[in-house]
Order: sequence, then C-alpha cells, then structure tokens
Amino acid sequence: MDTKKTETREFETLAEAHIVGQIDHGDFRFMIWEISDKPPGEERKLCLRLFSAPHIIDSEAIDKLVRAATRKGRYTNLHRSQEIIVLSSLFLHRRFTLPTLVRMGDQPTIIGLGEYDPCHELRAGSSNLADLKGSFELWDQVEDPDFKHNYIRAARLYYFACRLLDKDLGASYLMLTSAIEALAADHALKDEPGLVELNPTLAKVISEDVDDNGVAEKLREAALQGERFIGRRFVEFTQLNIEDKFWDEGTGPDFRSVKKGDITRILKNIYKQRSKTLHEGEPFPAYIYMCPRDRGEICNAPSFMTEGRRWDKANYIPYIHFMERLTNHVLRTALRRHVSAGG
Repeated sequence: MDTKKTETREFETLAEAHIVGQIDHGDFRFMIWEISDKPPGEERKLCLRLFSAPHIIDSEAIDKLVRAATRKGRYTNLHRSQEIIVLSSLFLHRRFTLPTLVRMGDQPTIIGLGEYDPCHELRAGSSNLADLKGSFELWDQVEDPDFKHNYIRAARLYYFACRLLDKDLGASYLMLTSAIEALAADHALKDEPGLVELNPTLAKVISEDVDDNGVAEKLREAALQGERFIGRRFVEFTQLNIEDKFWDEGTGPDFRSVKKGDITRILKNIYKQRSKTLHEGEPFPAYIYMCPRDRGEICNAPSFMTEGRRWDKANYIPYIHFMERLTNHVLRTALRRHVSAGG
C-alpha cells in the first residue's frame, strides 16, 4: 500500500511473553514498541500501525450502507485493528490485549469510550454482611439435592458473569443467560410443544404422506424424542420467577425501559442470541455496547446498523445491566419459592 496516500493510525497492544521482530503486511505494520527484558507474565508494549485510504463520509455513502444492511448480514463486531490482533493471537499462540488507539496521523490521540459502567449497581451504596443471615438460613432449608446442585451451578455462573461485566461484556451476557438456564433445565413445562410447532415441515410431511396412523404417531414421537425444549424452559421459568416488585426497581427513563408486557418476546430474543453466540460464534449485537448514560434498559432506536447487519426494534435484547439485575432477581426468587413449596 502506498503509505503517502493513506491515513495512518497507531494502536498500543500488550503482550505478556517475549516478542521480537516486525511484520509488514498489506495495510499494517506490527512491531515491538517497548524494548525490555521482562520475565514471562509481565506486560510489554507493542505497536500496530494501520494504513487506510482517507475516510470520506457523505450522505450517498451512508444511504448505500443503510440499504445494504440486512438482518442476516455478516457481523463480527471487530474493527480492522482488532481483527489483526485477534488473528495474531491465534497464529502466534500468544495473548495480546485488544488494541487501544494512541495516534491518528501525526497527532497523539486517545478516544474515551464514555462513562457507561455495567457494574454500577454492584458498586453503588453499601451492604451489611449481617443481611446474609436470612438468605443462608433459607439455603440451609433446601433438601432436594438436585435443586441444590443446579442452584450452586447457577450461582457459580452468575458469580463469574459479574466478574466479567467490565472486562468482556459478551461473555458476561452469555454466562448470565446460562445461569438462569442451569436452574431452568429441570423446570416442568406447562405444555410441551408438539411437532407442528417444533418442525412444521416434518409434521406436514408425516400428516400428508404417511397413511398408517399408528406409524405416523410413532414417527412424531421419534422426532420429539430427546428434545428438551431448553429455550422454552428458559423463557417460562424466568417469567414465573419475576415478582411484581422487579418492575418497580428499573433504571433509566421510561422510553428506554423494558416493559412487563414485552418480556416474553425479549426473553425469546435473549435466548436466540445466546444460541447464535454459543453455536455459531456470532458476537452479541453492537448496540448493547453503547448504553446511554441515563442507564436506560434497552435501545429505543427504530433500528440499528453496523457492518452490513441490521437489528430491528422487535429483535432487540436489553443492555447488560438489566440482564444482570434480572438474573439476580430470578435466582433469588427461585430459591425462596422452592423453599416455600417444601423443597
């Protein structure tokens, strides 16, 4: 690339192993910055220099991007500098921190990421350790070993999700969802869905092409065998363990709050995103990293677009501070109700 006709940006990244040398490849140069003899495990600085064509933004270019964005567009939630570092980590078998911008052109530059603190509710105010007594007395009353085992697993996931809140928002969101899922796994559904709801195409083929009713019923049973309906259990269990007081403890303005009447759809969206992240590697939506300072609970824009991907309002999931509060409430409510039911 002709660097005389490009814009240059420099990024700082950290490594915890001894790194030497330099690579010039296509649009970037990756090189050591800090020359030192530090022991393994101690951080040392490297520099990533990125060359790119001048970035011109005009209404025509924006309109083109908006028209091209779809609900199934490719999406990685990685800028070019992050992509290079992620691949370098994999290819070199080393741990690098994600890059931080330090220079644009010939100007030293640091861009702040705003004041959103996903841990605010966990840090604000004060707590009295004596208040734990009632909860531990409740815990001591649990007799069902299966519930106790599942509850500890859920609490463990919640604990690590909270530790990751301000470090890896996507991983934390996934763990919060999994915490509820761990406790919901044995939840008895009110009505298990039939094959028509689970796989309408297969249900139609069996109904139309299998004349023997006995054989048709066996095929339907075989198709449903092994299905645990985990997503449905997650939604139903969560809803059953949301008390009315939860809705009075929300954060942010009303126009960016999660409404009680929307919770079924939102929980389905959360579980769908959980599955896409876990099974397809799709990152959590870009908008959840951009919570406004008023600590609203969910994005209120009609749609959100980045990297050719578009999310519509009906498909939004809440910001993570709402998901953390929801998970905490559901787990604590489930314990109280289990004990009250004689468990």
